[in-house]
Amino acid sequence: MCTVSFKVDENVKTQAQELFDELGLSFSGALNIFLKSCINNGGIPFNLTAPHFKEMVLNRINEAENSENLSPSYSSIEELSKALNV
Repeated sequence: MCTVSFKVDENVKTQAQELFDELGLSFSGALNIFLKSCINNGGIPFNLTAPHFKEMVLNRINEAENSENLSPSYSSIEELSKALNV
């Protein structure tokens, strides 16, 4: 056996440790499982992807940030009902 040292965000380590505890694993055991899985899969054992948003979604995000094309607001249910012709 050898010792490996690496840096990780404190909150990430705490959350991971809590999960591993629930699973009955030590931190070291969980990392060994991950590394062996990498070896068995010939790579990372899950998909690594970057989010790619469609242009339409990005346009809607920009509109919302710029308060464009928003529905009107109503100060009462009566005002809303009148606008809906209900």
